[in-house]
Amino acid sequence: MKTEYKKTKLGLIPEDWEVAKLGDVAKVKTGNRDTKDKVENGQYPFFVRSDNVERINEYSYDGEAILTSGDGVGVGKNYHYINGRFNYHQRVYNIHEFRDNVVGKYLYYYFSKAFLKRVFRLSAKNSVDSVRLEMIVDMLIPLPPLPEQARIADCLSQWDRGIALLERLIAQKEEQKKGLMQQLLTGRQRLPGFAGEWERVKYGKAFDFLSTASFSRAKLFEGNDIQCLHYGDIHTKFHNYIDFEEFSIHGCTAEEGAKYSLLKNGDLIMADASEDLAGVGKSIEVKGLEGKAISGLHTILMRSKSNLFADGFKAYIHEIPTVRKSLQRIATGAKVYGVAKKNLKNISIPLPPLPEQKAIAQLLNTADRELSLLRAKLGQYRLQKRGIMQQLLTGRKRLV
Repeated sequence: MKTEYKKTKLGLIPEDWEVAKLGDVAKVKTGNRDTKDKVENGQYPFFVRSDNVERINEYSYDGEAILTSGDGVGVGKNYHYINGRFNYHQRVYNIHEFRDNVVGKYLYYYFSKAFLKRVFRLSAKNSVDSVRLEMIVDMLIPLPPLPEQARIADCLSQWDRGIALLERLIAQKEEQKKGLMQQLLTGRQRLPGFAGEWERVKYGKAFDFLSTASFSRAKLFEGNDIQCLHYGDIHTKFHNYIDFEEFSIHGCTAEEGAKYSLLKNGDLIMADASEDLAGVGKSIEVKGLEGKAISGLHTILMRSKSNLFADGFKAYIHEIPTVRKSLQRIATGAKVYGVAKKNLKNISIPLPPLPEQKAIAQLLNTADRELSLLRAKLGQYRLQKRGIMQQLLTGRKRLV
């Protein structure tokens, strides 16, 4: 049956859909707790101003609800749905007591999809500091007939369950890899055929330190002559390697990049800035490079001085526990941690013989390839879910 559409303040929606203010279909209030009230392994979920859900031993609400941050880094970006007992922060909004004409889970999906755009529009700024109550209660919501709301919520919930299963599998694989690195990169477990003491070499003796660019991300564009690796890419896009056969990154013109060292396969690139201690010293090894590329803002570019390292082993140096501790020890700063070259040069690296390095790198690289495939699959799931949400929540695709 062909769907007829009508014009509304939300644009075109199906003829049998209604439009209502969120405040007319649910109640909204904030909590009365602070983050310091959290209790490790507490009995109830405790929603604070982030994606992380803490725990607490008292609950303040029992029922179906949507939670979102009122201020902090999570403004307009984190959303939680729950049906049960929980507690929540004094700057977290609780949308609850849904009227008879709305399915709570449907409202959760629409709200989480559309609210950030509304917040930016009302703020008239590039960043959002806080959410006012009227931003929520005056938000217009499209309301399909109740059976269709329920079907939309069920469809998207199935996608969420599939994504959650894949996320858990990735987390398990990451833990397995972490355990493998803990054994192999410390020499606690030696692979068959290898014995003897490991050498130690300092970064300053093992590597030449080459020039890097300082272009902000805003000055890098797709399709430019020379690709340029921004430190943010090391933290968010790549794990141990950057394989230029599989990835391309934004870059600069040949003229802009002419005075900087061109990358070579086997180079090691470290992010010299991190917002948390866990990311201090995160590094990636270059492979699959045929064109031109340079190392960019807040990076340290290193090239092995001699035949000290097997291909692929450099990617895991920063994962060696003693190296990681040393990197965190030399990190400076409060909100952002930085690593200085002069301090990095004095850090000592435990170094197995070349054949053992090669064997370790092959095992860890196999684990990384498996994780890379799973992460790519997860990205596809999320992209497909976003596409389906766009279709279902605008009425372009009907579940009737």
